[in-house]
Amino acid sequence: MRVPIRDIARFVNEGWPGPEWYMDDCGPAWDDGFGDDGNPRRPEEIVKLEKFECSLCWQGSGEDPTEGAGKSFVKEFKRWHKGLSMKTLVVEVAKHLEVTMRQAIANAGGKVMN
Repeated sequence: MRVPIRDIARFVNEGWPGPEWYMDDCGPAWDDGFGDDGNPRRPEEIVKLEKFECSLCWQGSGEDPTEGAGKSFVKEFKRWHKGLSMKTLVVEVAKHLEVTMRQAIANAGGKVMN
């Protein structure tokens, strides 16, 4: 699966399973793709997600919900990515069609933000 590297950063910041989890066995794609600050070196770059595979390991209190198996970073990313159900669009339309476009967006279950 090819994704913008900024989406991987977004997952780490917004979709992470929780503070009880950490990454282990990270490959060179992490070092090449991200700076020491955790931000992508080239945010617009499209990368192969599977190159970022690593284990998400439990470090929380209580029993490890994976019984020591950990979680796949790629699987967790795909689960999060699939769950993103909203998309922001920027639309340019002739002035005389504005009302029609706003109505079409509303009819499709969308929301006009300005």
